Amino acid sequence: MPFTVFSVLATDESGELQNGRMRSLIRLFRPDRQGNLTKLDFVQSIDAVYKELRLLRASIANSAQIDLAFERVINFFYFFFVGIIAVLIWGINVFPFLLSSTTYFLGLSFLFGAAASNYFEGLLLIFLRRPYDIGDRIALSLPFLDTNPDGSSTWFVEKVSLFTTTVRFATTNEVATYSNGSIAPMRIINANRSPKAISEIHYYYCC
Repeated sequence: MPFTVFSVLATDESGELQNGRMRSLIRLFRPDRQGNLTKLDFVQSIDAVYKELRLLRASIANSAQIDLAFERVINFFYFFFVGIIAVLIWGINVFPFLLSSTTYFLGLSFLFGAAASNYFEGLLLIFLRRPYDIGDRIALSLPFLDTNPDGSSTWFVEKVSLFTTTVRFATTNEVATYSNGSIAPMRIINANRSPKAISEIHYYYCC
């Protein structure tokens, strides 16, 4: 199939060829030096675009769920403080009740303090740091250990929520679920955001 067939997609409304669009089409389909495109290359290019759109759709849906959950958390604190202000306006003193309930909160803080801290670190990871998105290829390691010079074992991110991150091992397709709080203190290597890898090949000659 001649690649000139697709040049119609690179024209504007007046029929003039746009160089930027043409370069994008060439990067997408990658025809050979003679300007031909095989059916296999065409199908592979379309499949690559479909996968990117599918990952984009999943990422948008996942971001919408996270934003909705975060909105519920904000609404809870908002209506809590608004309720306290409304009760104070009505002339009801709620401070004795709040002071008496602090003993229960202190007990719960000792019981769930570590879990709450871990959950808060996970929230900061998802909302502020955002080290990965759905479809990214990541590697996890302890920050005080050096990375493997031969490359790290990578996982594909499949789902991200407020509490957990679901990943799939690139080699064996094993699925694992991490709590976001456990990932927060680790070194996260994102292959999709990293520059091109540098490979070294050593040759040994013997007599």
